[in-house]
Amino acid sequence: MITFNETYDAYMLEKDGILFRWEDKPDAEAEAAAVRAAAAYHKNIRKIAGFLIDDLIRDIWGISDPDQVIARLGRPQIALGLRQVVYCEHLFDQLHVISFEYLDDEFLQLQAVDLDG
Repeated sequence: MITFNETYDAYMLEKDGILFRWEDKPDAEAEAAAVRAAAAYHKNIRKIAGFLIDDLIRDIWGISDPDQVIARLGRPQIALGLRQVVYCEHLFDQLHVISFEYLDDEFLQLQAVDLDG
């Protein structure tokens, strides 16, 4: 069930270990879209880990093993409307937030990795 979270000032839903987030009140299709996105994210997590390794993690933390990266990513937050994945709870350090954008519904076309903090 999608609820408003005052801490995040957003509408939130947790599905399959992923926190989904909407800035504006989501439509009736939003929960079904989150279920589909969770399945696609989990199906392609190794590709996501490889993308993050190549574009960020190897250079910053020296890790190139996808299983180690997956274990350290923590719970993602996905903003479906923005097509953005954010890792606030990752275990690489306590200073940064990792994010990237995805262009398709299957998490196969990834871009714009960012390290904030």
